[in-house]
Amino acid sequence: MWRTRVLSTEAIQAVQSLKLAQNSSSKLEQVFSSKINRLLKADLLDTLAELQRQNELDLALKVFNFVRKELWYVPDLSLFNDMMVMLGKNKMIEMVEQLFLELRNEGLQPDARTYTELIGAYFKVEMVKKAMETYELMKASGYVPDKLTLTILIRNLEKAGEEALSKSIKKECAEYFDYPDKFLEEVERTFKAPSQAPHGSSSALEGAEETSPSPETRASGYLTMYKVPAPMTFELRAVERKLHPGQFWDNQEQSNKFMRMHQ
Repeated sequence: MWRTRVLSTEAIQAVQSLKLAQNSSSKLEQVFSSKINRLLKADLLDTLAELQRQNELDLALKVFNFVRKELWYVPDLSLFNDMMVMLGKNKMIEMVEQLFLELRNEGLQPDARTYTELIGAYFKVEMVKKAMETYELMKASGYVPDKLTLTILIRNLEKAGEEALSKSIKKECAEYFDYPDKFLEEVERTFKAPSQAPHGSSSALEGAEETSPSPETRASGYLTMYKVPAPMTFELRAVERKLHPGQFWDNQEQSNKFMRMHQ
């Protein structure tokens, strides 16, 4: 889901404005008309991706639907897949299923990732039967399960106590990999890791999506206001003209100054 491009000043302002206005329908409407409506395509898509990263579900859904109404919009499966990931993590299974139907209505066909995200969403709400039905549908559609799909299946089936189903999936690995035993050893090793983690920590699969900021990005202004992850250690372009390249905020006064510049 990461976009490696630098977030523009406009995208940063859009995200912050949406978050500040989200509790007021009138203010939110004003932000869409005054800021979101003026964003370039790339900035709008970056805004959506950043809201998804910050798990701002309601705002991300609004921007997602806004994107689909733009004149330049062409049905894009990756947009649907990314939105399904977010909804699945938040256990909004009915909305995941709705998106699965809507992408077809837009002339798109699910790919391997789409089916995998749907499978994962079903496991999130303990709908094992539906997850397995989706897996069979995926194979019937001509898609070969990859390591991610099979890892999700094995881990969640074992977690649900479905040993027979898990054993069946493990046997299938021989059909897809040259070294299935090595793959299964890796799954087993990483599957046990979360049980050793502190209570309340995310699963191994979810943890792989998180990023820890490197020392050079631990600027209070960045991390507090924008939750910037390690892959997004970016220069602020025009906004940073008053700062030396690479300079970060190390006190609240500097952070507040930046905030005022963007209001």
